[in-house]
Amino acid sequence: MGLAHFSAQILFSLSAGHLADRHDRRRIATICQLIQASVATTLVIGSYQGWVNAITLDLFATRLGGATALLPIYARDILFTGPWGLGMLRAAPAIGAVLASAYLMRYPLTRNVGRIMFMCVGVFGAGTIVFGV
Repeated sequence: MGLAHFSAQILFSLSAGHLADRHDRRRIATICQLIQASVATTLVIGSYQGWVNAITLDLFATRLGGATALLPIYARDILFTGPWGLGMLRAAPAIGAVLASAYLMRYPLTRNVGRIMFMCVGVFGAGTIVFGV
């Protein structure tokens, strides 16, 4: 999984940088978010119709949740912090993962696991959209 993500970054970094230098970045970001929203909508429809399972939803939520690229701008322009604040923002997902793992070790999910995972993917997607706006 990590290799697939890293390979895509290597393959598309130069062309994405070229596009960002030549065109309006706001328009590029808007187009990318529209594409992500359409893929997310397709996944929601697919999950309701039964041709997309919970693991696929988690995979796409993780891959499409690229809001970490916005962290430097968010730290500087919105939170008015320096490198310390950026470091805290970058550490937050790892801290959340550790806390969620500790909670799930103590209170494992036994019923409605797919439904809970689907709701968590929805909350994650909504949080990513709010963060991006």
